[in-house]
Order: sequence, then C-alpha cells, then structure tokens
Amino acid sequence: MAEYPGTAGRRATTPKNWILKLAVATVAACAGTTILAGTAMADPTLKLTIDSKQHLKDDGSAQITGTYTCTAVGRANTARFAFLRQGEIQGDAPGGRGLVTCDGAAHPFTSDVAAPVTFPYQFGPATVDVTWDLYSADGSTEVRLTDIPVTLQ
Repeated sequence: MAEYPGTAGRRATTPKNWILKLAVATVAACAGTTILAGTAMADPTLKLTIDSKQHLKDDGSAQITGTYTCTAVGRANTARFAFLRQGEIQGDAPGGRGLVTCDGAAHPFTSDVAAPVTFPYQFGPATVDVTWDLYSADGSTEVRLTDIPVTLQ
C-alpha cells in the first residue's frame, strides 16, 4: 500500500504538460547560451601589408612601414617585431607593444630598425620579416610575413 503525504485520500499530482514545459525551457536556455558564446568566441582577424619602398635614415637606420587591418572587439593589444636584411647586414626592430584599432579599416604602422653595429644600411634592395601578435577579448592571432622584398630609399 502506498502512502501519500497530505490529506487522506488526496495525493499531489503534477500537471501532464509540466515536464514538456521544463524541457522546452531548458532547450531554449541552452540555445541562447550557445548563440552568445559563439559570437564572443570568434577569433580576431589580422592582415598586414609592407610598403615596397622603405625609408633609409641619415644615421643608417631604416623605417619599416605598411598597413594593418584587423577585426576584433574595438581596440586590441599587439606585440610587433620587424627584422631587416640587406646582404649580410641584418638588424631588428625592438619589439613594439601597444593598442591598435580593430575596425576592419586599413591603418598605417611604422617600425624603426636601428642601424647594425658593424655596417649601416645602404640604398637598394633588402628583405623584411614582420611578426604581429594580436590579443583581444575575441581571442588571439598571429601573422608572419617573411622575406618580403623592399627597396631602401
């Protein structure tokens, strides 16, 4: 014999559609969470270009210029590195860090490369390597451009 708490002869019953309503609410909550997480978890994009003509300074150092285009949430942190080779002469730009605007539009950037200790850079052909790491609320990404031919002017 089963006993039911409450008034004698009366038992508490659950409406038949209560379980169905609970299941629909659970599925709706999970779907909403998935949609919100999906849009927030998309990795940012980053595109770099290097100008074919670079500026050679009077002291034998060089200035690397180009553009960056990125998509992320607003502004993002970056770590930037540049490396310039001209024959056996090589030098690198100190790693730059800072905030960049990620709005899908192209923005100019500049990296200064110090003159190598032994020989300054000269007018003429050279190659550039550039690496950018982009960190945002959307995630992170890295872009490397290697052996890009340029002319120092």
